[in-house]
Amino acid sequence: MLMVKRLTNNLPCAYILAVALNARVKRRTKSKINLLCPGGYLMKNLMRVFIVTVLAADLFAIVYFSGHFATTGHLLPEHGKAEMNPVLAALAPETAEAGEGAAAKHDDKPVDVDALLVAGDPAIGAKIANKCKACHTFEKGGPNKTGPNLWGVVGSKVAHRDDFSYTASFAKKHEAGETWKPEMIFEFLASPKDYMPGTKMSLSIRKPEERAHIIAYLKTLKD
Repeated sequence: MLMVKRLTNNLPCAYILAVALNARVKRRTKSKINLLCPGGYLMKNLMRVFIVTVLAADLFAIVYFSGHFATTGHLLPEHGKAEMNPVLAALAPETAEAGEGAAAKHDDKPVDVDALLVAGDPAIGAKIANKCKACHTFEKGGPNKTGPNLWGVVGSKVAHRDDFSYTASFAKKHEAGETWKPEMIFEFLASPKDYMPGTKMSLSIRKPEERAHIIAYLKTLKD
């Protein structure tokens, strides 16, 4: 009876001791599992490394593409300008020279200006001239903008408007008595800055046919 009473009195202590031993065994077992099992401690560290790597890659991509867009205006590299392999890089200078030669040959191709001017279509020229409306007006009595109003320009004296400030190259031709003949306008439109140094006009009409159409339209702007 005394033995049973002692065991009963010590039961809470025995229970607590058993729980503590059980917890210690579990911690040791879990520690071993963490070291040996792929899903344990090692896996957690690998997951952390992976997450950090992904975030770093995302940050690099954001910085790179933002900088590329800010400097070039393109989010991605332009087609045909990507880095070439060594073989293509070695051939690039020869290819570039050949391309430049072909372009020069194309530019040197003789153009029958008279035939183009005869074939010019005013309706087509009016549509092409829309790209010029940012700097010019075409209607009679229209205001000057960055460039002068172009009503009656064909056949008029160069720098014919008294209410517009022309550059020195225009003034020189004005003093020489030169007039805006269709052939002269044709040459001017091909490369304004080369033909009239100092002009603010930067738009070039490269295609001869388009120049002829614009001139045909300008011829209609008269009383």
